[in-house]
Amino acid sequence: MDEAVIKRILPHSQEAEQAVIGAMLMNKDAITAASEIISGEDFYQNAYGILFDAMVELFQMGHPVDLITLQEHLKEKMSRRKSAVWSLSGI
Repeated sequence: MDEAVIKRILPHSQEAEQAVIGAMLMNKDAITAASEIISGEDFYQNAYGILFDAMVELFQMGHPVDLITLQEHLKEKMSRRKSAVWSLSGI
């Protein structure tokens, strides 16, 4: 494969990704609309994809989606991942 093709950057817009996350925080209808069209894997910036997936998870569980619940949900997920890693490592 040509090295120039490998190094090619996909078109993306950080502002568009921020706007999607912001709209989802402000309006639960935006969560439904966005999740029908895109997924967390569609974001160029991995952090926005993680936020997107967490917001959709909260919404699907029937929890409010705001900065506080989002932060707590992400902390909980991170804690579970750390626990899983420790248990897999045999420590």
